[in-house]
Amino acid sequence: HLPVSFIGAVIAIITLLVFFKDAPTLLKKVDYKTLLFFVGLFMVVGGLEQTGILVKIAHFIEKVSGGNLMFILLLFLLWLLLLYGYLHLQVHLLIIYRLRQQWFP
Repeated sequence: HLPVSFIGAVIAIITLLVFFKDAPTLLKKVDYKTLLFFVGLFMVVGGLEQTGILVKIAHFIEKVSGGNLMFILLLFLLWLLLLYGYLHLQVHLLIIYRLRQQWFP
């Protein structure tokens, strides 16, 4: 059983070997900021999994909900709505901040 990361690395190396002439162009087109974001995200999730924190969170949710699937779904929906509201507020505050900088330097 091979890990997914190994398979991805092998496919990337094969792609660079097959398209060796175009390798510099391919490497220039890579969005490294997004790539590093996902690398960091997977590292954080992997760390949470290795330390057992994800299992503790799952047990906590199960304990709070009593195993009621509808309650878990409603709790998740509430969490998503709060997250959306927070991010929406941050975008508006950023826009107001930028406009204030332009209007009142």
